[in-house]
Amino acid sequence: LSHNNIEGVLPPSIGNLSRLEWLHLSENSLRGNIPWTTLGGLSKLSGLFLWSNQFNGSLPSTFGSLSSLIWLNLSNNSLSGIIPPSLQQLSSLRLLHLDDNKFHGTFLLSLLENFTQIYDLSLSGNNLLTVKVNGFWIPKFQLQFLSLISCNMEGDFPLFISTQYAIQYLDLSNNRLSGYIPDWLWDVSYNMEFLDLSMNLFDGFIPAKIGQYLRLLSLAKNNLRGGIPHSIYEGNLEVLDLSNNKLSGNIFTVVGNLSSTLQVLNLENNLFEGEIRSMPCLQTLKLGGNRIQGPIPSSLQNCSSLEILDLGYNNMQGEIPNWIQNLTSLRILVLRSNKFEGGIPLQLEKLQNLQVLILSNNSFSGNIPRNFGKLKGMKNQTQSTEVLQYDSNSFSLVAYVEKLVITTKGQFLEYERSLALIRCLDISNNNLSGDIPHDIGFLIGLRVLNFSGNQLSGEIPNSFEKLLQLESLDLSRNNLIGAIPIELQLLTFLSYLDVSHNNLSGRIPQGGQLSTFSESSFSNNGDLCGIQININCSSFSVSPKTSDDEDASEEDWEEHIWWEVGLGLSFGFGFAVVIGVL
Repeated sequence: LSHNNIEGVLPPSIGNLSRLEWLHLSENSLRGNIPWTTLGGLSKLSGLFLWSNQFNGSLPSTFGSLSSLIWLNLSNNSLSGIIPPSLQQLSSLRLLHLDDNKFHGTFLLSLLENFTQIYDLSLSGNNLLTVKVNGFWIPKFQLQFLSLISCNMEGDFPLFISTQYAIQYLDLSNNRLSGYIPDWLWDVSYNMEFLDLSMNLFDGFIPAKIGQYLRLLSLAKNNLRGGIPHSIYEGNLEVLDLSNNKLSGNIFTVVGNLSSTLQVLNLENNLFEGEIRSMPCLQTLKLGGNRIQGPIPSSLQNCSSLEILDLGYNNMQGEIPNWIQNLTSLRILVLRSNKFEGGIPLQLEKLQNLQVLILSNNSFSGNIPRNFGKLKGMKNQTQSTEVLQYDSNSFSLVAYVEKLVITTKGQFLEYERSLALIRCLDISNNNLSGDIPHDIGFLIGLRVLNFSGNQLSGEIPNSFEKLLQLESLDLSRNNLIGAIPIELQLLTFLSYLDVSHNNLSGRIPQGGQLSTFSESSFSNNGDLCGIQININCSSFSVSPKTSDDEDASEEDWEEHIWWEVGLGLSFGFGFAVVIGVL
């Protein structure tokens, strides 16, 4: 009965099903307490799957009475309290998943000392739970799958893993483990395919010998130093994430020796240097935050499967090549904070899947391309909860979630789970000139728009009224003139606005979100007036229109908008609801 939108509570009468062997109610909307007393009477129950519901409450001390259980998955609920010692009575368990709940206290893995058949164990995502392991404990079981993400583990690498010869999947990420990554780890299991030790405190070097059957290796966000061992190039890796360490070496040597099986490479925020000359085609390439020089390598021009290219925060130079149009799968292009120059090529129009374009802090010049309004990927207003990630088709356990840092709302924000929803256009801090193309208003999926720090002139396009998804708009430090379009009042999601340091004039519109912004959003314009900057428009005549004319204009505009709403009522209730929310 899984994934059937079943609501309500789990009735105690389920205990009347005395011959029940398998109960699978996962991915529903069940809530309340789990009737453990009733379930304890089901002497033949071997499989209990209640994951991804809304159950709360705690596991009772009588929890161990379910002694016939072989498979137990309670993950992704709101269960709380401690994990009771009676768990040790469920010694027939082969699978135990208690991840992504609200358990707290201390859980000793030695509580499972009588478990001989368990092969799949996950306690991840219980942020208040502390998992501890006796340093000399030797378990009786042989795990294939072990996930202890965010379990507040401390100290050296758990020694008991050296006895787990069947391990295929090991995830100890986001803990406080420290010291060296042991050399013996690669000799434990020739079958290991997934290893994630990211977000810990490991230091030293990457061990010289890496398991040749690894498909995913993540050592990101540690304190590792030195180079990348050659054994990494000799294996069958599909995902390699060594980002946010202190690794060094010539980037040409690194990327020139990559395995043909590799699809995701993330080396950002390290100390790699040199030029990229040639490399295989990938799905994701993230080399930002290093010391890389030279142009964008021409070896990428045939990589039609490349979806993410991040070369930001380096010392790269040259122009964006015209062959960029060949990267037809590209969804994210980040070249910020380099020394790129020249114009922004018209060929970017061909990248119909592009949803994030960040070219900030370079020396690009010329006009903003008129055809930017044709970027189909930025017109998408999808409400999907899709996660932009890499999934191995042949190994379902391998999943790599992409992250991206975007300058929005005046600060750096990291997007992960919501990355597929983000549409961002950031060309700030360059030498761009001319006016803002009217067609930018056609990019109706945009959440972030940043044109600040250029030499743009002309007026703010009225077409921006169509950017109804926009959350952050920064046009500051340009040479823009004219009035702030009253149509911006339609942008009900707008939570950050900066038009300061321009030559704008006239009344600042007071409706919608525009009334919520402070003086700093409009400062250093000179000829603006309005309540946001404490300047009375009736005594500050800076526009060809009189203040009475401005009042009339604003009233006429509001009347026009509500006339459209009224018209919408006659054509459909759904349309009226959308406008009404605005």
